[in-house]
Amino acid sequence: MPQNTKYVYHYTTIKGLEGIVKHRTLRFTDHRFLNDFGEFVRAYEKLKELEPKMQTILTDLYKTLNASYSLAFCCVSKTCDSLAQMRLYGDDCRGAAIALSTNTWELASESNGRLFPAVKLFDSPNNSIFREPVFTQLEDCEYTDLDHYCTQIIDNHKEFLNQLNISSEGIVNLRNLSALEAEELFKFLADIAKWKDKSFSEEQEMRSIALVPKDNLLFESRANDIRPYWDWQTQGNNLDHLILGVILGAKCSTNTAGFLAYKLGSSNYFREHRSQIEWREKVGDEMFDVLEPTNNYFCFKQKTTYQ
Repeated sequence: MPQNTKYVYHYTTIKGLEGIVKHRTLRFTDHRFLNDFGEFVRAYEKLKELEPKMQTILTDLYKTLNASYSLAFCCVSKTCDSLAQMRLYGDDCRGAAIALSTNTWELASESNGRLFPAVKLFDSPNNSIFREPVFTQLEDCEYTDLDHYCTQIIDNHKEFLNQLNISSEGIVNLRNLSALEAEELFKFLADIAKWKDKSFSEEQEMRSIALVPKDNLLFESRANDIRPYWDWQTQGNNLDHLILGVILGAKCSTNTAGFLAYKLGSSNYFREHRSQIEWREKVGDEMFDVLEPTNNYFCFKQKTTYQ
């Protein structure tokens, strides 16, 4: 994670904001159900194109993983006042942008993803690679040329790819992966998942990648699909340290500040959570309009007059 990135922002609908605050969770969405349906898949297909001898093994690997797991993303931005993102992801400015602490996220991710079980990758289609979901630190998306980026991935993971042997039937031999090799597999997938089309570069996106066993998935119906996702339970009050502020969109009712006051606002923040005060002083007060009630001091509203 870049050393100078202390604050990131998750743009979401009013329903998304409610869920995050009420349930103390952050959502990771299966990569096949993101706004850009080419996420991960385009880069994965390019790898197969650049390495023809790996086409069968990479195809089987993808099928194997999707049979029992979800590769899911949680996406944030390094910019806090993006009208375009508030329109696209925040329900045309009726939603919000949640300011998050990268330091808190880093501590959480370091403690969650190191316990790779020393078991075979699969003995049957239902056997788990990892007993519990694992997720990465927040990493910058890469907006570089796709061919160049995939060539780098092949070079960086050459040793791991060489370990994925192809039998005479063309079946991926993953049964003997050690815990270390399973960790390398996750790093390989996470690196692929960081690529994003350059047309989205103004979003300044960072993302965390999760590998989630299907038993841990939840499902939500949308207008035209049913979307699998995983909710990261932030364990008790840890989300109070993770959330630094909430910026309501231009069309979002200021009554939302009252809800946030009930669920998050407290004078105790002045004594306990210095990071929230720092974010307000450096970002919130300068760029946005503060909302009442005053005990919910970290709720702001965009100053834009867009209607």
